[in-house]
Amino acid sequence: MSGLSSVPVLIEKEYMNEPGLFIRIADLVAMVYGVMLIGVGIWAFKGRVPTAIKTKYSSQVISMSQFPFAYQWRQAVCQEDLPIFERARVRQQVFYIVITGIVLLILIYAYLNAAAMLHLCQLRGAGL
Repeated sequence: MSGLSSVPVLIEKEYMNEPGLFIRIADLVAMVYGVMLIGVGIWAFKGRVPTAIKTKYSSQVISMSQFPFAYQWRQAVCQEDLPIFERARVRQQVFYIVITGIVLLILIYAYLNAAAMLHLCQLRGAGL
């Protein structure tokens, strides 16, 4: 049992003396997520309902088609236009999920960065 308890201590000591590693990992994750956000944003923008189709329907039908739990708008849309509305709806909802994810990522990034900086200050204060 004593062998198992020493493994986390070795790992902790090895990585905790280099808090800059956590900062670099957090920076890398933030950059990758930013690139992914741009890609999903472009993908969602290309899936919008074209203006020619939007003009055929009232603004209430257009706005209701974007809500996640509203389904009565489908009765007011022609069958040939329904796949276009569905594609736009799914892409917009995926984009909102990604935006929510970036808010969470920013909070996690801020916490990890603050924890690593605090630990770095503690190491410098101890003369390490």
